[in-house]
Amino acid sequence: MAKTRTAPRTVHADGSICPEGTARVPRGKKICCEDFRVRTLACFFDIRYEWWPEYKGWFTLVIPSAGGGGIAMNFCPHCGQRLPGRRRAGRFLET
Repeated sequence: MAKTRTAPRTVHADGSICPEGTARVPRGKKICCEDFRVRTLACFFDIRYEWWPEYKGWFTLVIPSAGGGGIAMNFCPHCGQRLPGRRRAGRFLET
C-alpha cells in the first residue's frame, strides 16, 4: 500500500503557519473571477481573501503581526461583481 505524502507546512519567522495553498471558501459558491480565486490561496503576507462563516462574509486578511483580523469586502476588487454574504464595512477580528 502506497503512503500519501503531504508537503510540510511552511512556518513564518514569527512562528505562524503559512496558509498559502489552502482556501477558506464556502461550499458550492462560485468564485467570480480567476484573480479573486488566486487570492483565496495566497499567504496572508500577500493579499489573501477568506470567507468567514461566523460573519457570513468575505474578508481581506490583515497579517497577525499587524493585529490580525480582516477587512470586510462587499465587491470583488478585480471585476467589481457584488460578493455574496451580509453587507459589512470596516475591520473585524476573527473569533
